[in-house]
Amino acid sequence: MLNTACGIDTTTHKIFKDSIQSLHLHMIPFLSQGDLILICSPAKQIEKPLLDHAKNLLEKEGFQVEFTPHVAGKHHYFSGTIQDRLSDFQFAINHPSAKAIICSRGGYGVVQLLDLLDWSLFKAKPKWIVGFSDITNFHLELASMNLPGLHATMPLNYADNSHEAIQSTTQALRGKQYIVSAPGHEFNQEGKAEASIIGGNLSIVYSLLSKYSIDIWENKILFLEDLGEQLYHIDRMLYALKFSGVLNKIAGVAIGSFTDLKDTELGFGKGIDLLLHDHFKGLKVPVGYLFPAGHQDNNQAIMMGVQAKLEVDKKGSSLIFNHLLG
Repeated sequence: MLNTACGIDTTTHKIFKDSIQSLHLHMIPFLSQGDLILICSPAKQIEKPLLDHAKNLLEKEGFQVEFTPHVAGKHHYFSGTIQDRLSDFQFAINHPSAKAIICSRGGYGVVQLLDLLDWSLFKAKPKWIVGFSDITNFHLELASMNLPGLHATMPLNYADNSHEAIQSTTQALRGKQYIVSAPGHEFNQEGKAEASIIGGNLSIVYSLLSKYSIDIWENKILFLEDLGEQLYHIDRMLYALKFSGVLNKIAGVAIGSFTDLKDTELGFGKGIDLLLHDHFKGLKVPVGYLFPAGHQDNNQAIMMGVQAKLEVDKKGSSLIFNHLLG
């Protein structure tokens, strides 16, 4: 079919458009020795010793590290008022020389900032936003801008994290090739997919389904994890993904950790693995379980919005990030 406006067929136009989008996803520069990282607290408050430990760790990795003004603030549950946290994060995303923003922790709060932030300078000169859990709010905002982010551990957890969790975070920030591997699982759906990754914390994904276009899920690998939820609520959220059309869009599924789950007194009747399997078994896409990412000490980094290979068989699963610097 011919596109009469420019004289090329629509198939060629789509390939060209996808190529441009793929290039756009790699516009954020990876970090080098001596680059500046800002640590910011956009949600719940955090104790200063944990921030100091994170600063020391990252400086030993060869980065410069600075804190935003209210990083260790305290305002009830939060690290500061909405205005405090907004001014800190706006400062961070506008910073002219910082190459990454590492969120100190999750907890509730990021959603209060989403519609108040001005992303115009960030779009012109984007930088890596790092975190997980409530930071999924930012990762989905980045996805709507066709920009990548890093689902990874945060200073709250550095002291307890595995070597692999910290190493995968710094490797990802430096643009190094790496693999996140999962063991075999009876519900693995074998296959391969090559696509960028979207998702994060299921509760946050669920809460933002109506905010973003369904198109941001098109041909993406869906990554999910969660913490402390009732089994019946996870079931409800997965139905919402189905009814919204998200599950019809995706190219694959990578399941992270679902930890500290709760059940009702009478019992939901199935565990988390079977619950997830019942929602994904009808999809004709690869589905891999037990990825070491989420609310656990071995929280390995998942590059969101960056092309990855998902390979799944009964013996195990892998997310391969090899389109980077080498």
